[in-house]
Formats: sequence, C-alpha cells, structure tokens
Amino acid sequence: EALGDTERAARLFVRAADLADRELHDQERALTAYQRVAALEVNDDALDALARLRLDRKEFALAVPWLERRLERVPEDDRVGIRLRLARAYESAGQKHLAIECLVAGVSEAPDSFELRDLLAEMYRSEGRLDALAELLGENTTRVTDREMMLAYAREAAAIFCDKLK
Repeated sequence: EALGDTERAARLFVRAADLADRELHDQERALTAYQRVAALEVNDDALDALARLRLDRKEFALAVPWLERRLERVPEDDRVGIRLRLARAYESAGQKHLAIECLVAGVSEAPDSFELRDLLAEMYRSEGRLDALAELLGENTTRVTDREMMLAYAREAAAIFCDKLK
C-alpha cells in the first residue's frame, strides 16, 4: 500500500479479512481488514461483510453506513434484500423515521414486494401512523392476488378509516 499499489494491497487485505473472518473467527481483525479493503477500493463483498459483522455484534448504527454504501451499488430492481436489512438496522439503531423512509423508497422501487410492504405496515402501526397505514393497506388490496389477504388488508383499512380516523 505504501508503494502505491492499492490493487495489490486490497487483494492482500481481502485475503487477511477472509482468513480472520472464516478461519480464525476473529471479528476485530476481520473488521479492520475489511475496512482497509473498503478504503482502498469499491468491493461489494467487503461492504457486505462489514455490514454482516456489525449486525452480528448488534452494532446497528455502525452497520448502517456499510448498508447504505451497498445499496447505492445495487440496481433498483435488486434492492429489496438490502432495503430490508437497512430498514431493520435503522430501526434497531433508534432511527425509525429513517427506516420508514427507506421502506417507502423501497416500495416505490419494488411496488410488488410484500416483504417491504408488510414491514412498512408494521412500522406504521408501531408509530401510530394510521393515515399512512390505511393508505398502504388500501394499495395492498390492489396488488395482492390472494383473496384472503385482499380481504384482510381491506378489513384492516376499513377499520382504521371507520374507527380510528373519525
């Protein structure tokens, strides 16, 4: 690295990080080495590993920047999994408003993802955002193909409109 060969340095740090992570199960060394890789080059595997290690250690706020960087690199149609992980990390880090923003953006990118929609509905419920919840549930009824799920979404939306938003 000191000689200016960042590509070679990155490869060596990847090997060191993988060894520390997979063989030695030394999270501190793995984190240090993966962080060096991320500083030297754009490396999706290093970003994923950094996020995974931070989440495993319940260091949610420290996982967020790695997940955000990873999200930037994924095509819109492949972001559901990263958005779910990022939203949960935001929530666990006490940033529920950012979790909701992340999920709202995800629903607009992948409107047929009920994983995103259901987690967003759960967060709206826990935050008492009944107007947003009712609107989301109404949208869900137009997208779901299962009749029982459609009725469940419609019933909950109707209950909110009738009982709670008076």
